[in-house]
Amino acid sequence: MGACCSARDRGLKDTLGNGDLPKVCGTLHVLNSKQDYRLTRILRIMLETRRKSLIVKETPASELPEASLQYHPILEYDGKALSGEFAIAQYVAYREHFYAAELDPVQLYYIESMVAEVKDLWELVAEGREEGLIMLIPALERRLGPDGVHFVGQNTSLADIYVYDFLKKCSLSSSFPPLPDRLHTFVHKLESALKAQAAQAPLSPSPALP
Repeated sequence: MGACCSARDRGLKDTLGNGDLPKVCGTLHVLNSKQDYRLTRILRIMLETRRKSLIVKETPASELPEASLQYHPILEYDGKALSGEFAIAQYVAYREHFYAAELDPVQLYYIESMVAEVKDLWELVAEGREEGLIMLIPALERRLGPDGVHFVGQNTSLADIYVYDFLKKCSLSSSFPPLPDRLHTFVHKLESALKAQAAQAPLSPSPALP
């Protein structure tokens, strides 16, 4: 039996500060439940903004739920077992309405390209090459929309969440270059927007998982 981290241990109250969560909406199966996974953070931001909760469970490969590929991480959500970081994040983003209904293919491209670029920035950090961010962070700032809170369109998207998570996490490191003013403001503006969305989201029982 795998170890399990309660949603209330690291749930909405800790992340966004908007109160308690309903029943669990999803279970993420990982190799080490104590590790700070990027996907865990991304999913929690999205689900908690909708006032739903996520359980992170340490599950050996032999006990993973059936999925197309039997590799960690696996997310049980919406009656399905999902694999692959971006595929999981994208599916949850669609289901939790982080893609605008009128999204066109060009906007979809920009969202996916932003996510890919943020993952490349994470690679620099993982390799200890934070100095390479000095030239790339200003380029990231130029991609930010005129409202200072959205990278693509006028609604909070997966692109915004990936950038927010990256900046929020990495800015805690002393080796991370100082954020330009607009990106620093973006972090605070998006956090406020997520809290506002969570406050307005209905607190209803989540669908049962298989």
